Amino acid sequence: MQIEINDDKMQAYLIFQETDRKNPPNLESIKTLLAENSIKTELLIDSWEKYFAEFQQDETAENKCLIAQGQYSQPGKDAWLEFFFDVDPQKRITSEEDGKVDFHNLDFVQNVSRGAKLVQLHEPTPGKPGKNILGEDIEVDDGKTMELPHCQNVEISSENPRVLIAKIDGHVRLSRNKEVIVEDLLTISSDIDFGTGNIEANASVVINGDVKSGFEVKATGDITIKGLVEDAKVVSGANILIKKGFIGHGKGFVKAAGDVTTSHVSNQQIVADGNIIINGEVIQGHLIAGEAVQTKGQAGNIVGGIVIAGTYVYAQNLGNENTTRTDVTIGADTQLHQMIKQQQVIIEESNTQLERVKMGIAALVRLQINIGKLPPDKSKLLDELKKARISLEAQLSDQEIHLEELKSQSEILCEKAKVQARDTIFPGVRLHYKTHNFPVKSMIKRETITPQNFYEFLEKQER
Repeated sequence: MQIEINDDKMQAYLIFQETDRKNPPNLESIKTLLAENSIKTELLIDSWEKYFAEFQQDETAENKCLIAQGQYSQPGKDAWLEFFFDVDPQKRITSEEDGKVDFHNLDFVQNVSRGAKLVQLHEPTPGKPGKNILGEDIEVDDGKTMELPHCQNVEISSENPRVLIAKIDGHVRLSRNKEVIVEDLLTISSDIDFGTGNIEANASVVINGDVKSGFEVKATGDITIKGLVEDAKVVSGANILIKKGFIGHGKGFVKAAGDVTTSHVSNQQIVADGNIIINGEVIQGHLIAGEAVQTKGQAGNIVGGIVIAGTYVYAQNLGNENTTRTDVTIGADTQLHQMIKQQQVIIEESNTQLERVKMGIAALVRLQINIGKLPPDKSKLLDELKKARISLEAQLSDQEIHLEELKSQSEILCEKAKVQARDTIFPGVRLHYKTHNFPVKSMIKRETITPQNFYEFLEKQER
């Protein structure tokens, strides 16, 4: 008999020889063989007798069996947060059989009472070390720790320091930067018109009617409008839901730090840091989304106007048979691009400040050379400038690293971007990717256009 040990030293196999058929092994000989190979005998697997019997009686072609098994290590479980409210508005969007959004069951408002349990931090667990068949320890990491999230109007429970509870009655949501926020809820039972005037609230807002032309609604939290929005301005620090659509003469503007969901859009502009989800047709809209623009249902066409999305444009049809010009840009997260520009300005300002500090140091060093020794006040200033230079250089290094990270995110975003029509992309549509424009000259049926095949489609159209 022979022993075969895996490279990771976690399993050993007993290999039977032809001569073993007439000279069956016994338990003692097996233990001796294990010991000769430095394998712990307490790891012996008893089923070897069954396998040997099958081998001896030609009931199997296998001439080996598992004889010893090590104990695998078990990594510790990382700390994790348990949320007691729905953290993802996207998952609350349910669709009917035809793909449309079910607005009857869609509501972004989640009311909570003061003292309601919102989040619980579960502590990490220690890892369980293992042992290989040679008795050697296998080290393992414990689970990683984490902290409770940042919050607004939320406090730590007096009964459990790992539990967060609502500090006030209101509406709870998880912001895009993972902050738990409880806000007052403002409910308006009528239209937003001359009877109410403009609305501005440090809360979430529910409007049971329409938002009429010329009026404004601004809120730090979610805005739910159960009617329609005309040529009005609606701005939210979170998500916006417009159940009956957004229509007018091009003077309306909707902007959300999160997602915007509505039934249809006509001649209006929507800007969302997250997703724009339309439950029907878009006619001459101007849609800008940091993430995706999606239309739902068989009527989910995008005809005319401008669509700009960071990752994804998805519609039933893009354009129409009348070759209405429709501009679609992918891989263009305007918020990320703005962050890159801001970071470049910060770096430029830091460089300017660093150059001034270096000039100050150089002037004082020249003075020191000329007079031999600096006065106490000048010597102190030189020391401070040298410390400032070290601090600024470290700060500048961090800023440049952050800029490269933002640029890398932008490149990754571009690579993931795509345009997809469930049916047709019509002539008249112009697709834009980076600096390239792609005028569609012949119908593209049920295709997904990505940065990887963008130029391939472009070449086909040029032929």
